[in-house]
Amino acid sequence: MQSSTSETAEAIRKFITTIGSVSDIAAEIAAAVENQGLMTREIATNVEQAAIGTADVAANIADVTHGSVASRRRKFCSPHNHFPARAIN
Repeated sequence: MQSSTSETAEAIRKFITTIGSVSDIAAEIAAAVENQGLMTREIATNVEQAAIGTADVAANIADVTHGSVASRRRKFCSPHNHFPARAIN
């Protein structure tokens, strides 16, 4: 009977140890999932900022292009030169 009680006590100790290990693993997984969520939000923010920067660059290129075309039109369409206005597009 004592042997049976001792074996049962040992099995309970092992079970408690296993439950503790499972709990530690679950806590590590929860921390990793939380960290992954933070990183995902940071990536999304960086992608959004990159998109805004790209839009700004595109707008600046459009402004430069517009300014260049306007400048060429003023240069070639002035009353002092002999190029027809339709030659510049």
